[in-house]
Parts: sequence; structure tokens; C-alpha cells
Amino acid sequence: MGLLDKYIAKVAGAGPDVPSLMTRLLESDDTYLSWTTASPEGFTRESQSVSLSWSLINTVVDKAMNAAVQGKHIGGAPGSIATTLPTDGEALTLVVSRSGLSAWRFLAGAQADPSPYYRINADHLRSITDVTERQANVRIIRVTFADESFFDYRIMNNFDEFLAGCQQLIDQA
Repeated sequence: MGLLDKYIAKVAGAGPDVPSLMTRLLESDDTYLSWTTASPEGFTRESQSVSLSWSLINTVVDKAMNAAVQGKHIGGAPGSIATTLPTDGEALTLVVSRSGLSAWRFLAGAQADPSPYYRINADHLRSITDVTERQANVRIIRVTFADESFFDYRIMNNFDEFLAGCQQLIDQA
């Protein structure tokens, strides 16, 4: 843990105990496997320009960048599972359980329990694999769905543990 990490932990306090929290919040017939913090790799970019002359240029550039990035990290026919997932770029807590993959939003400093943002049942998941490029300094996973669509997530922590939980989920199917 670096100096900045120690400072942030001291100022922000300890984060939630996700395994305990999810064990309590998941349905009684479900079993928690693993978790990670992630964001969509193909998130929608929107420039904030104050100048009217730059606004049009920024809009065109944003649309071109979004199309290129989303074409690489989100695939499938219109209306497929992957194309209907949110791409707002916010950090999510992804939780793998015996019944599937769920995304949760934790509000910083909130005392209330989080609620699920979306859930994908296990029978809709085909594979969850590491697609990190060789020299990358971030870890990327690709979730492939039963309808052959795919969605990439940027993983921020617990990478190996999360992939092991994903493998357990896929193997049970």
C-alpha cells in the first residue's frame, strides 16, 4: 500500500466489508462467490465545453471516440444483452454469486445498504475472461452472453479472486 493509499484510507475510512454485506443482501437461496470494483471499458464520453465554437467540434469528436471505443468493448446486435447495459462510466461493485452477476452502486459515505443496479442470471452468461493486453497497466475482463454479445469491464481490485469466482459460476452451468 503506497503513501497515497494509506492517506486515502485514513481520511475516507475503511470501505464496506463487501463479502459480509453481500452474503446478507443476496437472496437466501443464493451463495456469494466474489466481488470487484469495475467500470464499463466502453463508457460514454461527454466533453464539457463552455465555448459555443468548440461545442460542435467536441460533440463530433465525442461521437467518433464513443463509436470507436464502444465498437471495441461492446459487441452484439441491437437489443442484445450487452447493448442494453449502462455505459455511464461510474464505478460499480460487481458481485458474482451462484445465481449470476450483479452490479451494485455504493454511495460514498452512505450508511444505507446499496441496492442492485442490474443483475444478469447465470443462464445468460457464456464466459468471463481476462482480455488484458500484454503491456496494459489496467485489467480488463470480457463478459460474453448467451446471445453472443459481449461487454468489457475495467477491473480495479480483487482481480484474481474475482476471476476465480467467475470461473466457479461458469463451471456450474
